[in-house]
Formats: sequence, C-alpha cells, structure tokens
Amino acid sequence: MIKVTIDGVTVEYSENNFSTFWELWEEIKPKDRVVAELKINGQKVPVNKIEELFSAEFEGNEVIEVKTQSINQATLELIDEALGYIVKIEAKLPELSDKIIMGKTNEAMSDLKHVIDGITALESMRESISRIIDIGFLGQGHNFNRFQESLEILKKINASLLEQNFTDLVEILDSGLPKVFEFYKSFLNHAKDELISKRGENK
Repeated sequence: MIKVTIDGVTVEYSENNFSTFWELWEEIKPKDRVVAELKINGQKVPVNKIEELFSAEFEGNEVIEVKTQSINQATLELIDEALGYIVKIEAKLPELSDKIIMGKTNEAMSDLKHVIDGITALESMRESISRIIDIGFLGQGHNFNRFQESLEILKKINASLLEQNFTDLVEILDSGLPKVFEFYKSFLNHAKDELISKRGENK
C-alpha cells in the first residue's frame, strides 16, 4: 500500500493501481492550492523537482506527505522574496557602475547579466500575478507610463552593450535602472496589499 497524507488527512492507495508516480500524482495533487512541501519516505523533495519523479515506479509501502498552502499565501511569500531581492540588487548597483569605470569589464558584464536575468524574472512574476488577481495596475495611466519607461531603459542598456558604449551604459545604470526597480517595487507592493485585502475578505 501507499500511504498519502495531505495536510494531515491520510488515505491509503494500492500500488497496483498506479504504474508510475505521475499516475498517483494526477490522483492526489491539490486542486486550487500550491504544494509547499513534499516528502517521500521521510525525504524532502524540492517542489520544483516533482516532475522528475513522474516516471518512478512504486515498490509498495511508500509514505508520501504533502503540505499545501493557498495560492494567495504562496504568492505573498514570492512577493516578499522578490522585494528582498530588489533591495539587495539596488545596494549593488553603484558597485556595478564602479567596476565598469575601473575597467573590470568582464566582471561587470557578468554582474549585469545577473541583474538583467533578475529583471526578466520580475517581469515573469508580474505577468503571473496579474493572471492570478486582477489588480488593474497597468490600467492606471501613470503606472503604464512607468512600465513603458522601464522597457525603454532596458532597450537603452541593450543598445549600449551592443555598441560597447560604456560611458552611456554607466549613466543608464546609475539613473535608469533604479527607475526600473522602483516600478517593480511599486507593482509588488500594490499586489501585496490587494492579496492581503482579499485574504481578509475571505475570512
């Protein structure tokens, strides 16, 4: 038998009814909730690695424990992580410009790549959150303008990199990138307030 406990509720399944873990997961995966923790036979499995188990077969006597949380709560935690990430990146921006000025180009370009990857992740998060809750953030004219300005700043960074114009690049990093992060902080804080408000309404 396979013992499955989800948020404290235990159900037993016959391993003969499931050829692979994927088939069982399709049966037990939480609906309208997010997996916060998964343990198999006492061993934690990273949530982002669950799909790697789909082809695994059962031997019997497996013990599976799943803890879930609401989509709103999971989103709030992601928002807090993103806001923390922005604070760390903002603190490092002057150092990034200094590296370019000092001629440490390779090191600076590596750091800049991480910053751009981070902004890409923030944009993906903005899109995902906007699908989860309709907060109408970009519907407000000044926010839409700030979003467009952020896109233009990123285009200028890309152009400076292509032209190897490090003088312009430093100026954009110093004066432009903070505006990009201010936009995402504003969006994330607005989304956080909306989610907390909705959580209060659902109590």
